[in-house]
Amino acid sequence: MEPLPPIRERFAPAAGYGTHEALRAVFRHYADLGRRPTDGVERGVDSRQWAKLVADTPDLLSARWSTADADVVFAKVLACGSRRLDYNRFLEALAQTGLRLYPALDPCAAFGALLAEHVFGLVAVASDAGGTVQRVLDDLERPARVPAVPVGAPG
Repeated sequence: MEPLPPIRERFAPAAGYGTHEALRAVFRHYADLGRRPTDGVERGVDSRQWAKLVADTPDLLSARWSTADADVVFAKVLACGSRRLDYNRFLEALAQTGLRLYPALDPCAAFGALLAEHVFGLVAVASDAGGTVQRVLDDLERPARVPAVPVGAPG
C-alpha cells in the first residue's frame, strides 16, 4: 500500500472562526452571488455559482481537477428536480471533490485536505484569491439570517 501523501495545511479559517462558520460563510457568499438575498427565501448554490467557487478557490483547478470534474460533482449531488445545492448538499459536493482529489485518503481526511489546501484559501488572511477573501471575511462578520418560516413548520 502506498504511503499517504502529507496534507499541507496552507490555509485555515480566520482567527476566531471555526470550520463550520468558515464553510457557512463561503456558502452564503456564493449563494448570494449575482442575486439579491431575500430574508426567508431558501438559499442555494446553482451551477454558475459552483463554477465561480471552483474558479476562485486557490490552486483547485489543475491537471488533476477541471471544470468538467466540478460539473460532474455538482450534477451528482444535486437533488432530483432541484437547480441549487442547499447547505448540506454543498458540503456533500465539497466532500465528493475531496474524495476525487485525494483518493488515497479516507473520506474525512480527504475533506480536511481539500479545506486546508484549497477552500480555506477563500477565507484565509493571505491567499491568491484576490478580492474574494475580503468579501468572504465581510460575510463572516455579518450575522446569519434566520428563515422567516422555521424548517418543518406548516407553511
